Amino acid sequence: MNILLIAPSYSKGINSDYFPLGLSYIASYINNYMFKVDGLNLNHFEYSSHYNVINNYIKIKKYNIIGITGISTSYNEISRLLHYIRSIDTSPKIVLGGGITSCEGFEVMSHLRPDFMVVGEGEIIFKNLLEAIVNKNNLSEIRGIWYWKNNHPHYTGRGQTVQNLDTLSFPDLDSFDLFTHLSIQQSTQNSYHLYQAGDIRSVPILASRSCPY
Repeated sequence: MNILLIAPSYSKGINSDYFPLGLSYIASYINNYMFKVDGLNLNHFEYSSHYNVINNYIKIKKYNIIGITGISTSYNEISRLLHYIRSIDTSPKIVLGGGITSCEGFEVMSHLRPDFMVVGEGEIIFKNLLEAIVNKNNLSEIRGIWYWKNNHPHYTGRGQTVQNLDTLSFPDLDSFDLFTHLSIQQSTQNSYHLYQAGDIRSVPILASRSCPY
């Protein structure tokens, strides 16, 4: 099974506004289960070229699953990505994750209409979903997802989380091109929360899981 994980960009130019650490952990985790994962960090491309970049990825390598992450403020951009992907290839299943799925899930599922949504910490839930798709298992038994049942959004309840973080592999930073993220920091704002002038560059880390708010 070939999987493409996309980190959307919310700026018109090449930027280092954020690095998709969450997706990096997801990629690393599911790689351990023999799934073939590619990452696409759209922050590293001009906004006007995003569709061409996505088109090249999808045309060159046939993906079974395309995952997109985002928070609530990225609703419009995620909607554009979903519509464009389906305009060029309707065969991949689209899975939406990130903070946008954790609040008002029914409305998000109903309006954006991905094939699936993963709610909460995604490593185990996404892996379970992928295995269910491959093995054609009953989706209602996979906790932590939204899926379509009789053409209506259906939520399966709270999913499993990682109890011991030391069991997780280090994030797959290469798939989302950390070196480009670092190289462009000298000319772009490198964080939503902090602006550093001059030659100072930073590598992001996660100090907690999810958001307390």
